Amino acid sequence: MAVDICSPSVGQYHGVFADEKHHVSLGSDAITLRILGYRSMDVFGLYGSEYNGIAILDDTNKSVVTDNVMCCQSGYDVNEDKIKAEIKRLKTLSNDELRDYIIATPRFRG
Repeated sequence: MAVDICSPSVGQYHGVFADEKHHVSLGSDAITLRILGYRSMDVFGLYGSEYNGIAILDDTNKSVVTDNVMCCQSGYDVNEDKIKAEIKRLKTLSNDELRDYIIATPRFRG
C-alpha cells in the first residue's frame, strides 16, 4: 500500500493521520490545542517529508506552538501507532506537565 504524504492537510501539515483537540485551562482563560500526527510539511512551497511527527497548534489563537516532535528520517517511515499513542498520552497530562513537555521540545515557538 502506497503512503500519501501530501493529503489530507491541515495548514502547512500534510499526510495528516491524527487530529485531536485538547482543551487547556490557563487560570481564568482557556485555549484549545490541536494535536496532529503528520507525514510532511510545506516548506516554502516544497513538501518536506523530513519534517514529520507531531505538531501542536493553538487553535484558539491560530498559531503553531511546536512541531516535528518524534520526527523520523522520512515521512514514509512514520510509525502512526506510536505517534497516535503519544498523542493519547499527551491528552492525559496535567496542564503543568503538558506545558513542561511543550517547552522542552526543540521547535517550541514560545
